[in-house]
Amino acid sequence: MLSLDDLDWKILRFLRADGRTSFREIARQVGVTEGTVRNRVNALTDSGSVRIIAVADPISLGVPILATTYARIRPDALERFCTRMEEASEVCYLGVGLGQKNVVVESMHQDLRGLFDFTQRYLNHPDVHEYDTVQVINIRKTVWDWETVNPSAQPQPDSSSLEVLK
Repeated sequence: MLSLDDLDWKILRFLRADGRTSFREIARQVGVTEGTVRNRVNALTDSGSVRIIAVADPISLGVPILATTYARIRPDALERFCTRMEEASEVCYLGVGLGQKNVVVESMHQDLRGLFDFTQRYLNHPDVHEYDTVQVINIRKTVWDWETVNPSAQPQPDSSSLEVLK
């Protein structure tokens, strides 16, 4: 696991606000060289700890069916089930957790028949004790923000002014 220092967190705040921010601009704002920012970002991305991507709302982009499934999988079958789900092209998110249901699956489908076939193929199985599938019709909030895990977290920069709070 990569250990982040205060400079890494500062750089990440800028990239989270706008992943297209140039290394030169970030360097100017945080008071280091462009090369330092480039090296830090490369270390973060090379380690797999950070990916700089666009996050889209699948419903607003026309994905007809978005579904979230909560399933209770037999503990001895959890790894096998997850491997099968990871290989399914319809699955866009797979998480294992604690609670009444121990797996969360988000999947995308062309139509209701596709969703039905998916549930029959992957969830109508002896390894699955029970499951509930919700067809998502409106995404009200999507936040991929983990700033609160940084004990020395500072407010996120305003997108109109990228001045670092000191």
